[in-house]
Amino acid sequence: VSLHCCDCFPTVLLYMNRPFFCYSNRLFAMVRKVHLASIEAAGDLSSSPVVAAAVAVLSRGGVVALPSDTLYGVTSTIDHSQKLFEVKRRSQLKPLGLFVAGPREVKKWAKVTISDDLLYSLLPGPVTLMFNRLPSLPESFNPDTLKVGVRVPLCPIVNEICSSLGAPLAQTSANPSGSPLNPICVDDFTELHDEIDLIIDGGRIETTAEGSTIIDLSQQGFYRIVRDGCALYETRKKLEGAGLRPLFDPDHL
Repeated sequence: VSLHCCDCFPTVLLYMNRPFFCYSNRLFAMVRKVHLASIEAAGDLSSSPVVAAAVAVLSRGGVVALPSDTLYGVTSTIDHSQKLFEVKRRSQLKPLGLFVAGPREVKKWAKVTISDDLLYSLLPGPVTLMFNRLPSLPESFNPDTLKVGVRVPLCPIVNEICSSLGAPLAQTSANPSGSPLNPICVDDFTELHDEIDLIIDGGRIETTAEGSTIIDLSQQGFYRIVRDGCALYETRKKLEGAGLRPLFDPDHL
């Protein structure tokens, strides 16, 4: 299905690799192959067929690949996050991140240590914020991991999928574990296609070829750079402008 759904990725293709039911009068049920139809979905994304398709797949425990404001990612519900490790052949020792619908959702899953003003200045955006996790996260999600990295990507369709689902998404980059290639188009992860239930093709991501900047904020009043990513300078400026001090890290002097 080809849809025009959001400003950041105007053309979206849906590839359904496995059959599923989707109750949408503008979509189809039991799909295996690509069907092309031009659908205008201006304004309210909550009624977009691409969102309905993604929610249907995720609700049935499936895996959805989608674009964000940085790279393509693979996602599932947090109750089915084990599937992402299987798809990527990823070690359980490498935790997954979360996509949530908006900044206010972060506090449902993580112990936020920064002010609302700072939180809302960082999110949405190409930044992953790490906090200590809350008991609201199921034990099966990143078991034996005390922290969680949370993102609100600057991409309305991803946020609307989270909002329509009413839950966060477990997420990681759409490439085999250990691959040096950052996926900025669907052709960059063809070896995973057969393992993914739904692929949302938003075209080539032109804004960056790097992942998000990852900042550990679990210790109140301090920040630690975990990964430079694509927004390090801007993020560090906001953190220090809010009075946070860096924790010493020899890799980020």
